Amino acid sequence: MEEWITQELERTELGDKRRTKRLI
Repeated sequence: MEEWITQELERTELGDKRRTKRLI
């Protein structure tokens, strides 16, 4: 379960970075 949560957090972080790059 912990590994799954970590992967989800990493996905969210990557998604936020992509959104930020697009906005900039």
